[in-house]
Amino acid sequence: MARFMFLLIGEPDHHDRWEAASEEERQRVLDHYMAFASAVSQRGALVAGEALERPSGGFSVPRDAEPRLVADGPFAETAEQIVGFYLADLPSRAVAEEVAMLLPAEHSVEVRSCPDVGVTPR
Repeated sequence: MARFMFLLIGEPDHHDRWEAASEEERQRVLDHYMAFASAVSQRGALVAGEALERPSGGFSVPRDAEPRLVADGPFAETAEQIVGFYLADLPSRAVAEEVAMLLPAEHSVEVRSCPDVGVTPR
């Protein structure tokens, strides 16, 4: 099994649009998440998955500061933001590609394999 991180990337107004969405619109999106979780569970294991709060509520630890400091968000200078993630153990990249297509079209999805560096249990 290989481990894959699925990063859900949304537009800057993602949280505002979600809050303004009707119950039907929200349910349609949630149905996609449930289909993804079910497909992953049938083919491997869903290790974790979470939505993320607005970037303004987070913090970062910049790499170049000495001493290292905590800085409030927003962070990257980009029009998009990571709004959620899934971590899954799956048998292959092909399976990761297959299940990624089940995630809601409201997000771009970036999928990366996670090398086993011995830090987390597998």
